[in-house]
Amino acid sequence: MRRRRSVSKVTAQMNVTSLLDITFVLLITFMIVAPALRHGVELDLPKVREAPGLKQDKPAALVVRHSLVGMDLELDGQVVSLDNLTPHLRAEAAKFEKYSLTISGDRRVQWEQMAQVITAIRNAGVDNIGILTLPMTEVAGRGS
Repeated sequence: MRRRRSVSKVTAQMNVTSLLDITFVLLITFMIVAPALRHGVELDLPKVREAPGLKQDKPAALVVRHSLVGMDLELDGQVVSLDNLTPHLRAEAAKFEKYSLTISGDRRVQWEQMAQVITAIRNAGVDNIGILTLPMTEVAGRGS
């Protein structure tokens, strides 16, 4: 009796179905999360009819948020107190010939607090200040 030798060929195949499923789930997740990362700060901006654009040599941004204790300040992504705002801006402005600052302020921040912020900015020697607002056309779609 002869024994038959069964030689089975090994085929090297990779099942990519599960890999593609994971890739598509990650892609969809990043598509949903990416806009939130770009617009991570929730602000209720004041409304104006028309405002000219501001050209800056160095795009500096100051975010003034309304909080339970009054307001929170964030300069180019770094949390700053009102007391430290003037020295910090003075040091930053000294590095550039022209220094511009755009303020994104929540409209719920009291005007007195916003005036203190603007005074601190002026004391630092920054004269080119822009205030970020929403055009009235974008406001009409929001319901007020």
